[in-house]
Amino acid sequence: MLRWLGVIDEEGDSTGIWNDLRIDAKRQETLARLVKEAYSAVFDSIAVETARARDIRGAFVSAYDIGDPGRQIKCFLALCRQAGIKTTVEVSSRSAEAKPRENGSPKPKATPKASSTTDGSTKAKQISGRKPVTTETGGGIHVVLNVEIPAEWTEQQIRDRVAAVSRALEAADPGDS
Repeated sequence: MLRWLGVIDEEGDSTGIWNDLRIDAKRQETLARLVKEAYSAVFDSIAVETARARDIRGAFVSAYDIGDPGRQIKCFLALCRQAGIKTTVEVSSRSAEAKPRENGSPKPKATPKASSTTDGSTKAKQISGRKPVTTETGGGIHVVLNVEIPAEWTEQQIRDRVAAVSRALEAADPGDS
C-alpha cells in the first residue's frame, strides 16, 4: 500500500512523504493528494463524490482489469474517508456485506461454528475479548499480520521493525503451526 500510494519507491526507500503523513496538520491534505494520484484512473473516469457503488465498481474493473474489485474498493473508500475525500458510497464492514439472494432477501450473516479439532475442518477461536474468528484447515492458509508502528517512531525505527518481521517470516517453515 505504501508503494502504491507513493510513500516508498520500488526499492522500499522513502520518497520523503512519510513525515507529512505523521503530522496531524498535514496528514489529510497529503493523503488526499496521494490517493488522487494513485487512483487517478478512477478519479479521471468518474466523479467519485457523486458516484454510486456500481459506478465505482465499473471504474475499477475498467481501470485495473480486475474481475472482483471488492477488496480494492473497500480500501479505496477507507482511504478516501481518511483523506477527507467525499463519497456517496460508504465503506461496509465484512459482516454488513450481505448480498441479496435471488428472491431478494439478504443472506443470513455467517456465525462461527465450534467443532471438534480432531477432524481438522473448522474451529472457532476466542481472541482476547474479540468476536470469535473462524479458521479453516485443509484448503490453504490465509494469514493477516498486523505490525504496530507508533506514530512517533523515526524512519530507521520503522525500517528495523519491518526488517525484524521479515526475518521472522523468512525463518518460519511452511509446516509450522
